[in-house]
Amino acid sequence: MECDLSTAKTINRVKRNRLSAETNRLTEPIVYSQKELAERLSELSHSQNKLAYPQSELAERLSELAERLSELAERLSELAERLSELAERLSELTDSQNQLAHPQKELAERLSKLSYSQNELAERLNELFQSLKKIRYSQSE
Repeated sequence: MECDLSTAKTINRVKRNRLSAETNRLTEPIVYSQKELAERLSELSHSQNKLAYPQSELAERLSELAERLSELAERLSELAERLSELAERLSELTDSQNQLAHPQKELAERLSKLSYSQNELAERLNELFQSLKKIRYSQSE
């Protein structure tokens, strides 16, 4: 029986060694893969850190641009308000000019009639003067 027990122990030892070797063979790629994965994760983390700074800087610049755009929008709003006021004043001036244009037109028509009348009067006075000249000339003869 001692042989059998010794043989059984040997068989068990061989089986354990085989099992251990098989386990090592199977887990070796996993260990390697985990190591490779850790390296890749480290590289990725490093890359993300490199990107974090430009992203932070970009966020800051975007914030500054947003402030500037807000200021520009405010200025544009003020300009639009001023333009609206100027348009209103221009409209008022146009209305005033239109109101003045009608009396000026009437005045121009009256002046034209007066000028025509003055020309007629001047012609008649000239005719009268010519007639008076003839009368005096004939009386002096």
